[in-house]
Amino acid sequence: MISAFARILLFLVFATGIWAIYLHERPPTAQMGVRHIERLRGQPVVALTIDDGPHPLTTPLILETLKQMNVKATFFVVGKMMRRYPELARRIVEDGHALGNHTENHLRLTELTPAQVAREIERGFEAIDAVQRQPLRLFRPPGGGLNNIVLNYLHKHQIVLALWSLNPGDWSLLEAQPITDYVDKHLQAGDIILLHDGGVGTCQALPHIIRSIRKRGWRTVTVPEMLAMQRDT
Repeated sequence: MISAFARILLFLVFATGIWAIYLHERPPTAQMGVRHIERLRGQPVVALTIDDGPHPLTTPLILETLKQMNVKATFFVVGKMMRRYPELARRIVEDGHALGNHTENHLRLTELTPAQVAREIERGFEAIDAVQRQPLRLFRPPGGGLNNIVLNYLHKHQIVLALWSLNPGDWSLLEAQPITDYVDKHLQAGDIILLHDGGVGTCQALPHIIRSIRKRGWRTVTVPEMLAMQRDT
C-alpha cells in the first residue's frame, strides 16, 4: 500500500508536469487581442467555476450545496455531456448559474487542426444554446491549452476566454481535505477557482470553500459578473 506521503509526492510531481506543459503551450493572450479574464485584482469577490459536467452523480450534489448556501457558480460544460444529460443541463440554468463552453469532447485543442478546433468550440456552444442562449460566449479550453490557432479563432468570433487563478488540483480526484487545505492557504480576493465535476472530494470540499470565502468578508460571483466588474474598473 502506498503511504500518504508517497501519494502526495506523486501528485506534486504529476501536477508540476501538467503545469509545465500548460505554461509551454500558452501564448501571451493579451497580445492576441482576445478578451479574457484570469483574476480580478482589487475586488472582494471570488468566482467558483465547475468544469467537465454535467455528471450524473456529482452535479446534483454540487447544485444542492450551491442552492443551500445561496451561491451562483459558472459551469464550464462539455457538449457531449450536455446532450447525454439534458435534464441536468436544464437544472443548472434553472438554478441561476452561468454556463461556459468547455468544448464538445474535452480534447486537447493544441493537437487539433483548425477545422477540428472550430468544430469542438462551435459544437460546445450549440449544446449550450439548446438549453439557453447565453448573452456572453464564454469559453475555457480543456487543460488551459492554447495556441495561435485557438486564440485566432476566439478573436475572430468574439469569444471571451475565461481561465483561472487558483487550481487546487481536484481533477486528480483527491479527497476533500487536500483540496480545502490548498484553498485556505492560497485563496486571494479576485480569484477564479478551478473545480471539477465528477469527484466526490470536490462535492465534500465545496461547503468549506464557500465558508472560507465568506469568512474573509468576500462574496461569490459568476464569471460574467466578474467580467462586468472588470469592464467597469
